[in-house]
Amino acid sequence: MATTREKLIDWLADLPDSTEIGIEDIYLVAMVGNRAQDFLVGDLSDESIDIDLATFSGQRRDMMERMVEIHKAGEGIGTTEGVMVVTFEGYIRGVPEFFTNDATEAFRFKDKKQAENFITEFADALHNPQVLDYP
Repeated sequence: MATTREKLIDWLADLPDSTEIGIEDIYLVAMVGNRAQDFLVGDLSDESIDIDLATFSGQRRDMMERMVEIHKAGEGIGTTEGVMVVTFEGYIRGVPEFFTNDATEAFRFKDKKQAENFITEFADALHNPQVLDYP
């Protein structure tokens, strides 16, 4: 069974500042000193999911196809220069995972205009997209 956001926040607020937190199987685990506390993380019910998973998967597929087109045109992925798109979920990577937290693995767009066009095309599927120039 899923919990509420408020219960999770209350549980986290009661932990000391030095607590290390991670996920193990279906538990959110907090290491407090040398003892562990856990919080059961359950499955969401069908009623609590308000996104259409088929649409979400289709959008990811469409974004991947667009990135493949960019790459085949000789731009993106293999370059070390260019611009990256980063969102709340991380840098757009492509494969094997769509997002990454490592900037060196990010998909490289040819220029800012190309990245902005990608964002415009897929704005409804990206959360807070930003274009970053290469270092």
